[in-house]
Amino acid sequence: RRRLGHRARAMVLVLCIGDMHVPHRATDLPPKFKKLLVPGKIQHVLCTGDLCVKEAYDYLRGLCPNPGNVHVVQGVYDEMGGAHGGVAFPETKTVRVGAFTIGLIHGHQIVPWGDVDQLASVQRKMNADVLVVGHRAGFASHKIEDR
Repeated sequence: RRRLGHRARAMVLVLCIGDMHVPHRATDLPPKFKKLLVPGKIQHVLCTGDLCVKEAYDYLRGLCPNPGNVHVVQGVYDEMGGAHGGVAFPETKTVRVGAFTIGLIHGHQIVPWGDVDQLASVQRKMNADVLVVGHRAGFASHKIEDR
């Protein structure tokens, strides 16, 4: 039996999500996916925006035991800030999770959208180990400059 020293860290579960577009393009998250989102099990939520309504933001805050660990950036269709009397999100955000610095951006600011060189430039400016970007309605992973 192996004993873990005092420096051993527990696993941290981070949910990266964005472009939910509820209720504009969908009535809710897909049921099979939503079933996986057990409140209290996720330590950090990183959202790339386009939640669209405050209720979606409140749902994400309910997933984390510490609602301060829900980090959201402004998407194109977020209607919660300003005149809507809700929460205003920043355009970009840098978050520290364990040993990693994670940059968060919606992605509509990148021209052309999804351009790897432009994303690498944003990552350098944010001094991030990992850059999480939304807006593209798909998944891609790139290793650039050993990051």
